[in-house]
Order: sequence, then C-alpha cells, then structure tokens
Amino acid sequence: MSGAKYIADTSAFINLLKQHSGLQPLLNATWHYCFITEIELLGKPGITSAEIKIIKELLSTCVKILHTDDITKEAVSIKQQYS
Repeated sequence: MSGAKYIADTSAFINLLKQHSGLQPLLNATWHYCFITEIELLGKPGITSAEIKIIKELLSTCVKILHTDDITKEAVSIKQQYS
C-alpha cells in the first residue's frame, strides 16, 4: 500500500469537478487516486480538450498510485475509441 489514509474513487473526482458541497471538508486533504480513476476520467466518450486539461490539472495536484504510464495511455486510448 501507499500509506495513503484515503484513496478517492472516480465518483469523488467527478463530484469535485462539479463542485459538490459535500466535499468541502476534504478539500485541504491530500487526495490519492488509482490509475484506473485516471483512465475512467480521461476515457469519457466525447471528452473535450478543455475537459482533459481541467482533469489533468486536477490530477496533477493529487498523488497517483502508480502503474505504468504506457498501460494507462493505451487503456485511455482504447476506452475513448470503443466506448
């Protein structure tokens, strides 16, 4: 394990992007996420370049629980192509 106290799932990031008020108490916490969350967020069908930029900026402020980036990029590409 990474030693992270909390690992946010994809739904938490979606709610954060929607500025859900229920997440206010957690905004100052260090967010950790799994590479699968990155695939799910960036692999959304019809995602715009603006959305990609916002998501990447958000994820850059968090701690990624590592896998290999090559696998993540390939999975995002496949998900975008076939979803």
